[in-house]
Amino acid sequence: GSKINKVREAMQLFLRSIPEGTLFNIVGFGSGHKFLFEKGSMEYNEKSLDAAVKHITNLQADLGGTEIFNPLKAILKDPPKEGIPRQLFILTDGQVDNNEQCIDFVRKNAQTTRVFMFGMGGDVDRKLVIGMAKAGEGAHEFISDGATNVDALILNQLKRALQPALPDLKIEFSH
Repeated sequence: GSKINKVREAMQLFLRSIPEGTLFNIVGFGSGHKFLFEKGSMEYNEKSLDAAVKHITNLQADLGGTEIFNPLKAILKDPPKEGIPRQLFILTDGQVDNNEQCIDFVRKNAQTTRVFMFGMGGDVDRKLVIGMAKAGEGAHEFISDGATNVDALILNQLKRALQPALPDLKIEFSH
């Protein structure tokens, strides 16, 4: 009950905070997964925001257990659009049996995709949340059940994501 409400709140705030023109999609996952925009990420505008807000308002915790690997594969199967950094924001409250597999998969895709994790509640797989964020050169936040600073945690992650990634930075000194 209250956990899905916290997820809804977090997602609504997040959505209302991303810059206009950003490409985005929402993928619900459990034992299966489902894309909001089946044809791929949409440009953030009033129409896509309305669709996303409706989707989030009707969000139910009805997709079964926590299976992250298959949705990750589905999201990352297509290369990111040219010149647009791909960033995943993953909210999870569960445990997975294959956290090493998920972390390795994120690491293999770190050249094209940064991963920012939110671990919700006390039962979350902390190794997965920290490991995927580190492997994806992003960051993680844990949101406890009684957290009152959810807004700040979400905005922190967004701020981090808006900082440019420097994947191939080389610094050379000459004398």
